[in-house]
Amino acid sequence: VNRACLRETGVLTATVKMLKKALDVKDEETVLAGCIAISAMCTANDANKQVAAQVFEEKTLIDDSADEKPLHGAIFLLLDILEAFSESVHLQTEAMAALRSLVVDDDPRKSECMPSALENREVLLSEEIYPKVQAIVKSASKMTPQPMKLTEQTLLLLREIARGQERIQELAKPSQMMPYVRKALASSEARVVRAALAVLRAFAFSEDVRDELSL
Repeated sequence: VNRACLRETGVLTATVKMLKKALDVKDEETVLAGCIAISAMCTANDANKQVAAQVFEEKTLIDDSADEKPLHGAIFLLLDILEAFSESVHLQTEAMAALRSLVVDDDPRKSECMPSALENREVLLSEEIYPKVQAIVKSASKMTPQPMKLTEQTLLLLREIARGQERIQELAKPSQMMPYVRKALASSEARVVRAALAVLRAFAFSEDVRDELSL
């Protein structure tokens, strides 16, 4: 499938708008399908990441009197979905995967300007949004049952927000995410172990945490 074609023909924008309508009426099946579609269209395609994040950016597309979030459409939308369907294992898994697809710099075609993925990640790391993402990750880590894909996506999203010395030290506390990461290291699933190792590499950017890990 030519994902650039899906962007240029408006399929990506239509998917994000469909996701918004489905969230408004709590249509779980359509929300799930929309999250999977966004993941598929935005993985390894930086231009699609940019478009998905900015669908609601133009004022003409929203009602100013409504409780809308005009900037970074898909990012805020997916965060709202993760909060609205906090008890759905399937939706937590796919919504986190979709959110990650917007913030991971995985497009092999590099441009001279800053990738949209990194701009999107800065939104997640902002003072306003970061606490919400942290709470979502922590909540997902406590869900039962805990299927392999949910664990993997939770760990990989944790890796993306583990930036900055203070935040890493907070996330790596025994009372926070470190027990979850250590448990994942003992998994029989290679994908989960790789995700846990990716988190530990992110944690190791903090010298204090690195020293603790070496003990």
